[in-house]
Amino acid sequence: MQRIALIHTVPTVYATFAQRIREQIPDVKISNTVDEFLASDPAEVGEFTANNAARLFQIVKVAEATGADVVLTTCSTLSPHVEKLRPFAAVPLITIDGAMLAEAVNIGTRIAVIATADSTLGPTTDTLRREAAATGASIEVTAVLCPQAYTAIKARDRATHDRVVLERVPEVADHDVIVLAQASMAHLESEIDTVTGKPVLSSPRMCIAELERVLAR
Repeated sequence: MQRIALIHTVPTVYATFAQRIREQIPDVKISNTVDEFLASDPAEVGEFTANNAARLFQIVKVAEATGADVVLTTCSTLSPHVEKLRPFAAVPLITIDGAMLAEAVNIGTRIAVIATADSTLGPTTDTLRREAAATGASIEVTAVLCPQAYTAIKARDRATHDRVVLERVPEVADHDVIVLAQASMAHLESEIDTVTGKPVLSSPRMCIAELERVLAR
């Protein structure tokens, strides 16, 4: 049986993500590591420090030691730093938002990014621009930051989190595609789609499809 190691920074994602994987890929073993500091420290100090990068590397190596066939990080703040670790990893490393951001560029040129963590906006925008440059596309990215939602979800108050995010959605209803930068917003995908009538992308669904492809190889 194949093994997947998940690395989380938000408890609510830890509580739901493994089950989502099992619904689509039932015959796997899953281990979970939760380290809130990996995301909370960049949010506080304004950067992903070298010490935090070393911490992430250590957690990836511990995840490999579970016998994992693939390691998956479920936090967008970690994504650009995971890319730097790939040459040093013994197994494939998947980021939560890689497949989602590639698809966003394929859909349209006016891309809205809704984020709850400030530390995610820079990496997400940079990745979108890299994806666009690779295809020769020119894109316009609008960022909507909802820090009160981040505070709420850290306190496991999903009702407040959802209310804050949904209040900001009308600001970007005229864009070609709306990207939900945090996996913790994934359950709002269909509601935002209904409100705006525009394509809405959340990372878990697309990430699990990528996970299936990697395991099949």
